[in-house]
Amino acid sequence: MDLLVLFLITSTLSMAIAPGTASETEDRHLLFLCRYFPWLWCCRYGVLGRVCHYTKECRLFLGNTVCSGGRCRCAPGYDQISGKCVQPKTIDDPCTSDQECMATILDGICNPTESQCACVEGKVEYNETTCGEPKTIGDPCTSDQECMATILNGICNPTESQCACVEGKVEYNETTCGEPKTIGDPCTSDQECTATILNGICNPTESQCACIEGKVEYNATTCTGNAVA
Repeated sequence: MDLLVLFLITSTLSMAIAPGTASETEDRHLLFLCRYFPWLWCCRYGVLGRVCHYTKECRLFLGNTVCSGGRCRCAPGYDQISGKCVQPKTIDDPCTSDQECMATILDGICNPTESQCACVEGKVEYNETTCGEPKTIGDPCTSDQECMATILNGICNPTESQCACVEGKVEYNETTCGEPKTIGDPCTSDQECTATILNGICNPTESQCACIEGKVEYNATTCTGNAVA
C-alpha cells in the first residue's frame, strides 16, 4: 500500500492518539498503525526507502525524514541507524545504543555506565570522531592527534612518520616528553635527568639532577670518571 494512502488512514486514526512532541507523535502513529495493520510495508520493513510523494508522508511515520527523489530518506544532517534517522554522534555525546556512536565514531561505543559515546576498550581518543591504538615514542603515525592522545608533548614527525617529542622537548620515557635537564635542575624521576645527562640521576634527597654514585660532574650534561676519595 502506498504511503500516501497510509497517510490518509493514519491522519484519521491519529485523532485517537494523545498529544505529545512531534517525535513522540510520529512514533505513536507508527505503533498505532502497526498494531492494527502489521502486514503493512512500513511495519514490516520500515519507512526509509519507501516510495513517497510528500515529506509529510514520511514524517508521519518516522521523524527527521524527507521525501527526496521519490523516496523517504533521512533529512540532511541525520544518519540512518537501525531504521531511524539520528544526528551524528561525537565522543561524550549522550547515547542509548552502541550503533548511535559506531555510525560516526571510528571504534566508538556507548558507555553503558555514563550513557555517553566513548572509545571501545583498549582504544584512546584521537579526536571527537576517531579512536585508535595508544601510541608510544617511535610508533608509526599519520597525524599529531594519534601521538598526542597518549604521549605528553608528543607529535607525529612528518619526515619519519613516527611519534616523537615536540621541538625543544626530550624523551623521558615512551609516553613522556619534557624539558631538557642539566645537573642541579629540579626533578621528580631519574628519567628526567638520564634523558640529557650522561650518567645522571635524580637525587632523591635534594630532588635535583646529579651524577650517579661513583661519577663526578664533567659539565652540565655529563658525569664521568671516578669520584676522588
